[in-house]
Amino acid sequence: MIDNMLSKINFIGDWAIRLAYLNFLWILFSVMGLFLLGIFPATAAMFTVIRKWMLKEQVSVFHTFKKSYRKEFTDANILGWLLLLIGIFIYIDFVFLTVMNGIIFTILLFVLISVTFIYLSIVLYIFPVFVHFKLKKLEYVKYAFIISLSYPHHTILMLLGTIVLIAVFITFPMLFPFIVVSSFGCLTMYISKRVFQKV
Repeated sequence: MIDNMLSKINFIGDWAIRLAYLNFLWILFSVMGLFLLGIFPATAAMFTVIRKWMLKEQVSVFHTFKKSYRKEFTDANILGWLLLLIGIFIYIDFVFLTVMNGIIFTILLFVLISVTFIYLSIVLYIFPVFVHFKLKKLEYVKYAFIISLSYPHHTILMLLGTIVLIAVFITFPMLFPFIVVSSFGCLTMYISKRVFQKV
């Protein structure tokens, strides 16, 4: 019983150290790209490492991260900025919606909420799809969209898990700089991997 407990503690500690180190690399390489150009390739590199961990591959974390960061720099930025601009456009739509009322407000609100759900689903799947498949640039968005709608229970689980993680980091803000990004990556990659096995 004690051995089993120690084994679980070691497992949790091992993953905590892994996630903290990966989170540090994400921050470091994002800063190297001045955030504006570094954040998306750093995110792609982070998902590449997590995917290899989950496939139980032996991996040099720093070497793999740096190689993926350089390799996917352009494509990751194109995808990331495309989705960011779409997100800004949706936000502006919500702002304009606040000055409306009546039946038009109700209809547009329903449409916009539906679009936002689809958008968030694509955002959650886009980097797992990006590092798992080799596709043309816009096909990553298409496949993320198709997968998110084809497996809605997994998508909802991913959204709920994200909400739980946000609540945890709000409750314990001291964890924020250590494992916030890598833990989100681990959650979405784990669920995405289960979906990819069904695809």
